[in-house]
Amino acid sequence: FECLGDTYHAAIALGLRLCEWEDGPQLAAQYPDQPLDEIIEMAMEPIDVMLHGPSTWTVCGRNVFRRGNGNPVAQHFRTTKFAFRCL
Repeated sequence: FECLGDTYHAAIALGLRLCEWEDGPQLAAQYPDQPLDEIIEMAMEPIDVMLHGPSTWTVCGRNVFRRGNGNPVAQHFRTTKFAFRCL
């Protein structure tokens, strides 16, 4: 497992940027043939959701969005796919 905050910092050090809030829906719209079993976590500043805590977009098969855990200390698998913005 790796810490979400560490993953973000490493990617930013490589010149990538965090996604904007609207990038999740745009990725889904531009990727209509996404495999059903593929999950892409949007690397972004968390959206503060009162009852569920900080969350992020997750784009999964059939372009369904669910909220990922946006807590910077949250753990994720090393094989997790993230979408970042290029400079």
